[in-house]
Formats: sequence, C-alpha cells, structure tokens
Amino acid sequence: MRTGVFTVSMPEYTPQEAVDILKKLGYDGVEWRVARAEPSDGKEIPFEQRYWKGNKCTLELDTIREQAPQIRELCDKNGIAVLALTTYLRPHEHQQIEKVLEAADIMGCDKIRVFPPDYTEKENSEVLLNRMREDVKVLEGLAKKYHKKIVFEIHMDNIMASASAARRILDGTDAAYLGVILDPGNMVYEGFENYKKCFEILGNYIAHIHIKNGYLAPCGEDEMGVSIWQRVWSPLKKGSADLKKFFGVMHEMGYQGDLSVEDFSNEENTYDKLLHNLEYIRYLLAKEQG
Repeated sequence: MRTGVFTVSMPEYTPQEAVDILKKLGYDGVEWRVARAEPSDGKEIPFEQRYWKGNKCTLELDTIREQAPQIRELCDKNGIAVLALTTYLRPHEHQQIEKVLEAADIMGCDKIRVFPPDYTEKENSEVLLNRMREDVKVLEGLAKKYHKKIVFEIHMDNIMASASAARRILDGTDAAYLGVILDPGNMVYEGFENYKKCFEILGNYIAHIHIKNGYLAPCGEDEMGVSIWQRVWSPLKKGSADLKKFFGVMHEMGYQGDLSVEDFSNEENTYDKLLHNLEYIRYLLAKEQG
C-alpha cells in the first residue's frame, strides 16, 4: 500500500518543492492536481480558498503532455510514485481526458480522475445519471486503449455522492478500467453509508482512497430560531469521519491500493500537516496490521 498526498492540499509549493518535501517526510507517492491556470484578477485570495485558487502545485491541463517527461524525471529521481493525475474534467470531455491519459502513460501513472456531473436541482438526477452512464461507455474504451484506469470520486453535490450511486453508474463495466475514489471525508456532508457496506457495494471498483475529515458546525439561526449549519474542513483527528473505524474496515476488506491525504484544514501550516498526517496514518495502519 502506497501513501501519498493530493497536491491540491500543498498550494504554496511548486512541484519541485512538493516532491522534495514528500521525499524528506517519507511519503511514497504524489497525486497531481491537473487544472487550467486561473488568470489573476488582482484580488487577494482568501486564506481558506488557497487550495483552489492560485494553487502553485498544479500541473497545467493544456500542456500536460508536454510537462509529462519532466514530471516523470522529477518523481523518478526522488523515488516518488505518481499515484494519479487528478483532473476536474467532466465525463463528456473525451478529447481532454484522452490527452491526460497520454500524459499518464508518459509518467508511468496508472489512473486519472474524472469528475462526475454536479447535481444542482435544476436537472433531474436520473437524467444526469443516465447521461453519465453513456459517457462512461466511451471512457471505458479510452481507458482500455491506454491500459489505464479512469476513476470517479465520491463527492458531495454531484450525482456520485455515495457508494450506492457509484455502483449504479458503473455496474456492468470493467473494474480493470473504471473505478472509484472512496472519500470518507466527503461522505460526512452527503452520501454517508456504513464503511463496510461501501466496500461490499463497490468491491473491485475501489481504486483509490482519499483521506481527509470535516464536520457540520452551527453558524447562526433563521427567523424561527432554527439552527443553520455550515461545512467545515478539519484536521484528520477532529472531524466526523471515524478514520480509525474506516482503516479497520479497509484492513478487514483487504484493500491494498493507494491512499492520498487531501487535508483542507487550516489549523496548522502545510508542512506540519504533512508531517503529522503521515504519522497518524502510519499509526492507523500499524494498529490494524497488528
């Protein structure tokens, strides 16, 4: 089992700096954020938004193939595996997805992420789901062409917010080429199902796991005194996701794939989070392995 970091959670570091730090701390791999550069509007980025705006640890989508040899050399030289190329592309963007698959092939990376459609209540969820199933047929062919796996993350606010929804979308496809990123932190907000049930439902479709945590916090009341709640990202040890239980189920079910830390909390600086998160994950793994 390899443990890495999704670089969305290393926003102030360049790729070179990120790889140097991951090697120094003892991580096995890196999951690269792949996105288009956002033009600066001259406004200061709020601290809690730095993960998604102005993130320096991002590979540029439009030149990903050209960057691929350099990134592979950087990672190979430091003994850091490329666990995944994680995009924000949607299932219908076939040409762009193929470009990322080509880059993954150059980097020696075996999987890329594609993001399921958002659910905004403006379009029927069954229509969205069926449309995605049609796109998935095309993506399965592309994955086979490049001998890679295309994975979809269980994520709040889209049509794949739970293990059950993921299975409905992928059922009947080849798990050698299509899979799921299981994310207990996201399921705090939407789509929670018993952890063991998730593994049972998804089986071999579980291709990658994100480790983060969060909780719902009260943020006021409405005119009738009813509590209003907001989403808060937390350190791994302080959220509503029971990571100790999750790791126990992961061990019981025989999962041997990759883990990536994706920590959006703001209580520690990034370097200290990386250090302490790896210490905690190693503790959880050792505890379950006896």
